[in-house]
Amino acid sequence: MFRNKPWIEKLGWPVSRPRSIDEATMAGLLQYLEYQCARAAKLEDAGFSDNESVSDVLYDFVLDALGVPANESVHTTDPERVFSREWFYELFFHDYILEKEESGLTIEVVISTAKREAKSNLEVHYVAVGEN
Repeated sequence: MFRNKPWIEKLGWPVSRPRSIDEATMAGLLQYLEYQCARAAKLEDAGFSDNESVSDVLYDFVLDALGVPANESVHTTDPERVFSREWFYELFFHDYILEKEESGLTIEVVISTAKREAKSNLEVHYVAVGEN
């Protein structure tokens, strides 16, 4: 489920599952993630590496609540295709966190965009096994 975090998958609790959280809590989680990303960037600027950050794990919980299939979950009719959450990661971690000034995105727009994509366009996010 989690990108480049094999150590956390062994813990048992961070798994993709149906979740429900209200939009205010979702916005709060995303704002906390924004803070964590800024904190990690400052640590890196100071020469430290934060390889234990779980920001993407918390974002995966938000994606679960939006009904986005788990990363690498197998397509229902084509076992050679798996789901990729990469578009959703790009939306938050790149377009919002890194490019917020240029993109003009807000937390509310990120949530509504991800919700709309999760409800209407999931098929395009299935990729061939190994491309994820």
